[in-house]
Amino acid sequence: MDLKKAIQQVTKVIPKKSELAQAYGFVRFVPPSKEGGLSRVYATDGSRLHLAQVETELPPALLEAALLMQAAKDPGEMRLENYGYGKMELQTEHNRYAFQSADPDEFVSPPVVPEKAQCHLVERWAEVPQVLHAAMPEKEDPDLAVVRFTPEYVEAMDKNRLARVEVEQSWAGLVQANLFKAWPKGKVHYWFSEETAYFWIGDELRMAPIRKSVYPATDAVIPKVHPGPSVLVPTKALDVAVKQGTAVSGLGLVNLAIEPERVIVRAWQEGEVGENYEADIPVYWGGKEHGNVLVNGKYFGQALKPVETPNVKLGYGHMADPLRLESGNYIACLWQMVY
Repeated sequence: MDLKKAIQQVTKVIPKKSELAQAYGFVRFVPPSKEGGLSRVYATDGSRLHLAQVETELPPALLEAALLMQAAKDPGEMRLENYGYGKMELQTEHNRYAFQSADPDEFVSPPVVPEKAQCHLVERWAEVPQVLHAAMPEKEDPDLAVVRFTPEYVEAMDKNRLARVEVEQSWAGLVQANLFKAWPKGKVHYWFSEETAYFWIGDELRMAPIRKSVYPATDAVIPKVHPGPSVLVPTKALDVAVKQGTAVSGLGLVNLAIEPERVIVRAWQEGEVGENYEADIPVYWGGKEHGNVLVNGKYFGQALKPVETPNVKLGYGHMADPLRLESGNYIACLWQMVY
């Protein structure tokens, strides 16, 4: 990885809150070890850590992240010059940025991480981070702000929704959810110690503590096979209808009336002169039982976003049952709203 891309990747973890930014608003540069290898660039927010390996030999330094992020916006390549006594200059095609390095030893020590050869390669991982964004826990749900790994699937949930993708792997446990934000593309190698989860993506490493919180039992809510009625509908038409209906709805709610040959998506505004929305979506199969579902339109749209197949299966049932979306190895559930 080149230096510019490394800076862009690792600074994504820099905290925005002023009290944390004062302590962790830096990027550390580590030269290759005596045994060889690549230079490393990393940053942390105190719990998560993003690290990138760089082919260019770098000097030891601890530099201000804000100025590095500004320099990384310049076009073209960049290089870091060391003039001694902590004086550094980051050079781009159009600008030169002067730095005075802080003492690197006052920052978080370089992590001891496993090599890729020691890690497990996860097949079919590319869709996992995107799927988890369909149920990324809210800040007010700290106990649910985790991603659950089991040998059969990976899932995340909050009080209103749940998303799961079936991925065969060998570890079970909880990792904090915000590690997966702004996830890079590439094959994933993972490794778990007793306290830390490590994920290699290309030349970038992400790591976070393993959480010990209690996770709800979800297999009863989202069984492997949906026990109730289902319909198969075109994904694009449903997505458009949900977005348009959500835009009209004053409360952000979308109603699905499921009939034998169609699904009617409805939304409305409050008031006597409020605008109403209605769209018919054809049913390709299913629909033998009528259904009526009321869900949050924003969450419905987020649940549909990871679906890449032309059609999506909707499972429904009673009012107490969630609306279930299925596409390949992806499953999402939305709890129904009461109005």
